[in-house]
Amino acid sequence: MGTPARYRYPGINFFTKDDHDIFCGRSVEADRLFTGIMSSNTMVLHGESGTGKSSLVQAGILPLLEERNNKLAALGKPQYLEVTVRLDSLTRSFYNHKDAEQNDLLLRATLYNIDDDLGHRYLAKYSLPYINPRYDSLWYTTKLFELNNYTLLLIFDQFEELQGFDPETRKFFAQRLSELFVSSMPPEIYDEYSKKTAELLDEKELTDEARKELNENIKFLEQPLSVRVLFIIREDRLGTMSLLADFFPDILKSNFFLAPLNKKGATMAIEEPAKKEGNFVSGKFSFDPDALEYLLTNLEEKEKSDRYDPFQLQIVCGSIEKSIRDNSGKIRKKDIRKVDDIISEFYNDIWREIRSDFKLSKENFGSKRKEIIKELVFEGRRNLVLENKLINIESPVGEKIIAALVEKGLLKKISSENKTVFYQLTHDRLMEPVVKDLQNLEANEKVQKETEEERRRLKDYKTQIDNSTVISFDALKRLIGTILILLPLLLVIGKLVAEKSLQLEYSISDYYDNKIAGDILTGILFVLGFLLFSYRGYAPIDSIAANFGCAFALGAALFPATSPNKFVHYAHFIFALWLFFDFIFFAIYLFRKTNPNSTAQKEKRNTVYLICGVIMLICLLGIPIFNLFPAAYQLNMKFNIIFWLESLLFFSAGLSWLTKGGLILKDEADYYYRRPRDKFYV
Repeated sequence: MGTPARYRYPGINFFTKDDHDIFCGRSVEADRLFTGIMSSNTMVLHGESGTGKSSLVQAGILPLLEERNNKLAALGKPQYLEVTVRLDSLTRSFYNHKDAEQNDLLLRATLYNIDDDLGHRYLAKYSLPYINPRYDSLWYTTKLFELNNYTLLLIFDQFEELQGFDPETRKFFAQRLSELFVSSMPPEIYDEYSKKTAELLDEKELTDEARKELNENIKFLEQPLSVRVLFIIREDRLGTMSLLADFFPDILKSNFFLAPLNKKGATMAIEEPAKKEGNFVSGKFSFDPDALEYLLTNLEEKEKSDRYDPFQLQIVCGSIEKSIRDNSGKIRKKDIRKVDDIISEFYNDIWREIRSDFKLSKENFGSKRKEIIKELVFEGRRNLVLENKLINIESPVGEKIIAALVEKGLLKKISSENKTVFYQLTHDRLMEPVVKDLQNLEANEKVQKETEEERRRLKDYKTQIDNSTVISFDALKRLIGTILILLPLLLVIGKLVAEKSLQLEYSISDYYDNKIAGDILTGILFVLGFLLFSYRGYAPIDSIAANFGCAFALGAALFPATSPNKFVHYAHFIFALWLFFDFIFFAIYLFRKTNPNSTAQKEKRNTVYLICGVIMLICLLGIPIFNLFPAAYQLNMKFNIIFWLESLLFFSAGLSWLTKGGLILKDEADYYYRRPRDKFYV
């Protein structure tokens, strides 16, 4: 299986030795730091969080070390052997799983890490002359490397974690570490060594060759170590180095401050990786001048000119690489989103991954997210939060989520001198997404709380309405809808009973003079009017529209269309016209009132209301056509088109009321939703 393709911009992950080809913009710093390491026994690399200290060592220093080793090997001189110990991971884990009363935990963790890295290549295969194997001594291990022609370069990353260990452990570790830089052996080793060598020197029968070997071994063992130690530590925790002061009074004499990228370095870090050949997830691409200048302008630190944060740069460029769409391989300014949007997307992606990884429900996810982020920003700055404020002891999931947030780059873990653990946002730029997210969560909670209160209030109101009427509120709507749909059919049946005829009238209004059918029409209009009068709705406009509908229905009943009196005749059509407009108003406007919390069922109901309203409007506009134009009038006389249009109109009105009454597309649970101005609708 081949090596997986790499991203040109690793994002929040630090660069490794294999990424040296795309680690650009730091060559000057790498050369200077490497020179300092080679010329000093100890070196302290410090800088602000996110400036790329670990990346500089792994992708900048180690490749230079490899080049130096190749030259040393050609000359037959000892090569450097690098071992990295990360105090925030393996050492902390080792510390938590060992006997807390032992004061050599940190030392043993370091030795364990060395042994694990080297796979017993030297520690198990060889031993020093005249000294019994000691796997609890850093001096012995380092001398063993020199015996095999290797100089140890020991790198302590995340060294600020030293504060998390108790004073006795730190003191013991500092003492053993200091033994690497003194001319004499550790006392317990020297006692054993001196006793054995003295016995050998006193032997009279020792051959010249054996005596020569003995003298060479003595010279080698008594020779000071040539070890190199590099400490990597955050700038704001540089005071941690003072914990070694009793044994390393000049520990900060050789130090290297890693500043943010300058403009030249940032330009190289943006442009150079995009040009590299190799196994990358994206093809080669480039930035046009406007795009590059746009990036540099937006990535420059606001309070420090000519300073560019590598953390932001990697996130932004990584986002650009993942969104490449232009096959020409040219990134233009229009292709680049706002930096704030990219940072926000980075933040939101982390939380989406958290929810997916831990399979959290929507409610549980929102609750846990709020518990965490509400502590992260205080008075416009990143807050240093105690571990027990973020982690619920009763819930192991909370601890795993925090660990995942650290791994994904949202939080960083900080250990204090008294073992207290804190967490903090990894970067100031992440404060804005956190603040916005918290505001949204609190706003949603407020809306939800108000919604629940209003739902309860409306349920009580609905219950009061139902209890104060003969039929329930929903049953009233369904009854109105049923009457509207059945009206044309009942008229046809009435005429059939009275006249034994299925001949349709030219319009529904013409059934007034058809005995039983006329009585049915008048009676239904009266019933419809009183049902509308009983309808209250959830807002004043609902009751007003229903009261108007009542008046129009009663007017249409009291003023028959078949009256010889022209006033009465035309009054009927005016009342009927406004009654239909009232039903259209209900369907298109009142019934369709909605809000952001509406369900999918509510959206479907709104579609039904709209279709019914449009059909009613079309029918209402079509009726005059078949009365006013001769050709259309003749067509109506032959096929009773007006009757069918009016029947369709009543059917559409009835269907909208049946839907409103919950007979069609009803929500499975409570279906009262919040509206602006504290109005709720179904």
